[in-house]
Amino acid sequence: MSVQPFAIQMKSPRFAIIELFGGDNNLSSYVDTDLNEMLDGLPGDGLVIALTDHFGSAAKVLELSRGRLRTLEDWGEIDTGDPAVLTAFLTRALASVPAEVPVAIGFWDHGSGVFDEADPAADIVARGRAVTPRRRALRQRPRRRLFWGSRPADQQIRAMLHDDTNGGLLTTLEAGKVLTGSLAAAGRTKVEMVFSDTCLNGMVEVLAEFDTVARVITASEDLEPGDGWDYHRWLGGLAAGPVDGLRLGQSAVAAFEQSYFSRPELFPCTLGAFTASGAIVSAFKSLVAAAQPLSEAGFIALDTARRRSQSFDIKDSYDLIDFAQNLASIAQDMALRSAAGLLEQATTAARVAHCALGPSVARSRGLAFWFPSSRGEWFNTSATYSALHFDRTTGWARYLRQFL
Repeated sequence: MSVQPFAIQMKSPRFAIIELFGGDNNLSSYVDTDLNEMLDGLPGDGLVIALTDHFGSAAKVLELSRGRLRTLEDWGEIDTGDPAVLTAFLTRALASVPAEVPVAIGFWDHGSGVFDEADPAADIVARGRAVTPRRRALRQRPRRRLFWGSRPADQQIRAMLHDDTNGGLLTTLEAGKVLTGSLAAAGRTKVEMVFSDTCLNGMVEVLAEFDTVARVITASEDLEPGDGWDYHRWLGGLAAGPVDGLRLGQSAVAAFEQSYFSRPELFPCTLGAFTASGAIVSAFKSLVAAAQPLSEAGFIALDTARRRSQSFDIKDSYDLIDFAQNLASIAQDMALRSAAGLLEQATTAARVAHCALGPSVARSRGLAFWFPSSRGEWFNTSATYSALHFDRTTGWARYLRQFL
């Protein structure tokens, strides 16, 4: 079955950004702010295809190219948490771009990493230019804390692409399947980068879920400031020359750091870009295997390293490199110490770029992981966590269950 591409005007761009704007919630007004930044920063040979949803208005498919914004299609009311809708958009967007053109796919919304991603409707599937740009804005919006729906029943639902009109959301597991299915339907194997302009998705578990569909994964370990990514700086940094996943990630991190460096009132700010190889997952699996025969003594060493490591907004999220370094320094068992060193090496080798601004994230190294500090925290997350590729490969949640 052939895929119908969108009727874009930019037929042969040097690179393309495809972004999903989940704005049918309390971030609605800021969709246009970031579209404005994109228009201002996008080089003349760059292309953006965006699916935008606002609270109280119809969803649209937009083309941004050559300094203009065009509405390609009006989709009416949609649920941005519906994988079928997202897959349909991504498949057609990918089919609209020549196969040789490097592509980055982005998620825009609130985010919660991999914590308690319960979705009752889980579905796993194979502008106006009057908006004030960030650089001229006098006031900044709040940090992108988790968005809670207006109905009490929604208050324990966390993920991204929240749709307040329809109640939908997209979990990490669903997102991975959406990306895999879209690429397959469009006849592609990978894109250059998958990025999250959201909070807390800079986690090894998210990287592992996306590692078959992208060469580089870019996201924040911590909460993002309310302004999110600086698209003007990022896209402006791609003004000439070849574009690949490494350059996309490096440029995004540099733009993010430059945007917030002189605004300490918005700290902490973190962003990390990592190559999507299986080396980190393999090294973490070896760490679990080294700790297992040590029984409680092994867990005590891991938990001591956890308590000494850099944590983030959801306090059971810890920097992976900092943790590995702490574990290597305290582990008495040689095998466990060696496994910690190899985990640090694998994670550092995969890192493309990272930034960490503010004293509260001074030991951030770009990529976090889940380590529950209590039995209650384990129960809150383990049910959804166990379905992720990272846990199915490493057995991390099963290992923790023995001691929590």
